[in-house]
Amino acid sequence: MLRSISLFFLFISITFYSLSISADDRIYGVWIEDTSGQRIDILDGFKPGQGAVLSVNKKGKVKIGKWERRSLEVVRLKIGSSEESIKFKSNNSFYWGKKSFTRQARSDEQITTLNLKEGTNAFVEKLTKFQWLTSIKSRVAVFKTTFSGDSGAVELYKSNKFLGLDAWGISSGVLKIGDIVIVEARISDQNFIGLNGSGEFIVFRSLKKSPPRLATNVKLDRVKFFNSLLTDEWVTGSYWKEYLYTHKFRPIYGDLKGVTLTFRGGKHYDDGTWEYIPATGILKFGYTEYVDALIVNNTLALKKKDGSQKFYNRAPDGKGKRFTLADVTKIPLNENELDKINKTLTGQFQNDDYLYQFEYNKNLRTGFLHKWRSRSFEITGDKFKTGAFYNSETLYLIEDFIIFDDNEVFKRDTSASRLRPKTEEEVIVSQKEAEKNLLNAMKKTVLVRISKADGSTVDVPLPISSFSDILSLQIVRE
Repeated sequence: MLRSISLFFLFISITFYSLSISADDRIYGVWIEDTSGQRIDILDGFKPGQGAVLSVNKKGKVKIGKWERRSLEVVRLKIGSSEESIKFKSNNSFYWGKKSFTRQARSDEQITTLNLKEGTNAFVEKLTKFQWLTSIKSRVAVFKTTFSGDSGAVELYKSNKFLGLDAWGISSGVLKIGDIVIVEARISDQNFIGLNGSGEFIVFRSLKKSPPRLATNVKLDRVKFFNSLLTDEWVTGSYWKEYLYTHKFRPIYGDLKGVTLTFRGGKHYDDGTWEYIPATGILKFGYTEYVDALIVNNTLALKKKDGSQKFYNRAPDGKGKRFTLADVTKIPLNENELDKINKTLTGQFQNDDYLYQFEYNKNLRTGFLHKWRSRSFEITGDKFKTGAFYNSETLYLIEDFIIFDDNEVFKRDTSASRLRPKTEEEVIVSQKEAEKNLLNAMKKTVLVRISKADGSTVDVPLPISSFSDILSLQIVRE
């Protein structure tokens, strides 16, 4: 009798388990909303009877959701703030509130899935194999290994626009992407699903395959590395703002020593020196030393002694120009080169928020260097607004001082000044002149340099821009 009861309960348990699995399996896959085209990927979780949902609307906006089986017949689905029970019309369609979904494809996750804790190498192979649409701010992520097989750089995009780079790495079965720590992770050719330390789901969906990994290490192929480093421009993203920094690595002082020119919004923002030391294999950027460097496809990776990394991405739409010392013009700052120095320093220059102009006296040896910054202002309602200081509501006058609230104080001044404001017409003329000067400054010409008996030199420009245009050169005395 006892044996019969035990067998009965065993049968009930097996049946219940089978029904549970079947109930969960029924919802897995890709579902499309019949009217809006919203796509939801319903995935298995890390515990029985629950899992994750990745929702993507027609505009590409991503939302993370979850599902939970409350009973054999009741499955609750939550996406964002909306939560309803799933009501099946058939095995391939269901209602969720007022929305109707039809299955587009079944999931084969159960066959191809890999768990991170079961093997890092195979997991990383799939992670770097695809480009992923993520539940992290609707970004597209491209993972690359750099100096090891379990760490590297991740490129981040949104609406096909490059946003920046971050680091990723795996240690003791835990995946870290930037500041996000994922303690459980499973991956297939279709999806990545993870849990962060707070038990929240993080879900990726594969979009397409990533290009094959091609890497060039500075220590193994120095020529190829610098040919790539010194070509066109590189970009990095800002974590807080919607803008990119553009970086130009240019050889100035030698083939392996130069200057990094950094731009933001098309303006010169910062600069510093770089140098590669072959004896030690160290690449220095300013005072920062990197013990290793490589270029993986379109990503430059630099590694410090402590293992931390810095990343740059190749700027799109480059012309493939490799810069060399032949692109550098070197002018000695001495009295024999006054004419050339004067021509070079003619025009308006910019550094960070400031503009500069060199003004020469007639002797070309002396003059003035002007530095200024122009900020717009406006009076709207009861406020004086300007980018130079905080908004003000009251202007105070005392003696020869003016005071904007408690923000800024100015003193009237009668000392000699070399600058004056321009009219709108003068601004336009100056801008066109500056553009002309820029074109002339960047224009390459071939010069014949004549050294005279008194020690001075005379440069005679030729009506050509390249030595390749010269078939022969003769000096004829008439």
